[in-house]
Amino acid sequence: TVGSLPTVICVQELQPENAAPLESFEILALMMNRPNAPLRYADCGTGMVFTNGGERQQIVFPDEGTLFNLHRYIRDWLMQGELLDRPNLPPQSVVVIDVEAPLADTVGRFTTTAPVFFAPDAPGGFEMTQPPVRFGGNVTFLGYEPVDAEVYQPGDYVTAITYWRVDGILPTDLRLFTHVLFDPALIAAQSDTLSVMPTQLRPRDVFIQITFVRLPEVLPESSYRVSIGAYEDNTDTRLNVFDGEMPRGDRLFLDEITVEPR
Repeated sequence: TVGSLPTVICVQELQPENAAPLESFEILALMMNRPNAPLRYADCGTGMVFTNGGERQQIVFPDEGTLFNLHRYIRDWLMQGELLDRPNLPPQSVVVIDVEAPLADTVGRFTTTAPVFFAPDAPGGFEMTQPPVRFGGNVTFLGYEPVDAEVYQPGDYVTAITYWRVDGILPTDLRLFTHVLFDPALIAAQSDTLSVMPTQLRPRDVFIQITFVRLPEVLPESSYRVSIGAYEDNTDTRLNVFDGEMPRGDRLFLDEITVEPR
């Protein structure tokens, strides 16, 4: 349509391994003949975009049944909106939401409920800070949901739910990493991912990233720290973390978890 409502398109594979000459979102853009349409793309299973700080937007599900197969955390956000029911629409295909106020409340809560630490090997050392924390590359870490359990067993999945704000043009190959650490220098488990398309994001967009880190089947009983960061995939260059204008390394430390053998 000629409407200007910001739109998130839910696509199952942002970077399919065997890509066809044109992907579905590219075909959609050609059909619209609107190169500057306010479209964003997310897999909507582990990532979601809230445009313009959560202002009114629509979310489109091209594949039937996608809406009710989402991760429960993202589905809870979308259930705050209106599921459109119109004769010219497939069922359960479009949700209109306006979550500016609850999004601001959620991000504000992180300043007191989710402690963040600069890395011990960074200038200034291991020190607690409060989100938001600015990264290089025009992205700001807004905070995270505390991990869903304090005690894990080897082979379990650690789920990290993080919030990020776009402050400008992002690296086209942006990716996020989540590490579970034996100590500040030794990684026990990790996951690298990004569930939104960075090239389509615009300033003031906020996105959620849900990351699953599987612990090894053999892991000593101990406490482990979770760390996160961002990097450019093509060069493997991590984005700096800033405290005001002062660089404070290239990662942040989040929760501490405990692993106990089965």
